This record gives sequence, structure tokens and C-alpha cells, in this order.
Amino acid sequence: DVAQVAKTGKAIIQTAVFGSGTESTIDIAPGVDCSTILAIVYGLGQVGKHFVKDAFNNYVADPIKNSLTDAVVETAGLEEVAD
Repeated sequence: DVAQVAKTGKAIIQTAVFGSGTESTIDIAPGVDCSTILAIVYGLGQVGKHFVKDAFNNYVADPIKNSLTDAVVETAGLEEVAD
């Protein structure tokens, strides 16, 4: 193994109680370039956050919003105005 990333006990408790906990430990093998490993770890963390957020918005939140908007427009009889 080149590196191992793990959440600390504090971060696990924060996640359970508050819904977020970002503290983690990174154990990097001797002789490995630390800056490269850290850049990869932080980059993957950022991409992961955005991927989950975008997937949720695209496949859950936005369709629900669209459905609710269509229902309101239809209920109010405003189909011709909305088009």
C-alpha cells in the first residue's frame, strides 16, 4: 500500500451527531511523495462532494421540483400562460 486514509474517532462522532465530520488521518508509506498523495486525496474528496451533490440534484431534487411546479401550474389552470 502507498497510503491509507481513515476518519478519526472525532470525525466519526461529528458525522453521527452533526451530519458532517471532515477530520481524517493519512498514513503514507516511507519513500512516497507526500505532496502527490495529499493532492490526490484532497482532489478525490472535492470531486466526490460535487459528484454526490450533482447526482442528487439531477436525479432527485430537480425532478421533484419540476413535478411540483407542473402540478401547481396544472391545478391553477395556467398551462397556456406557462407555455
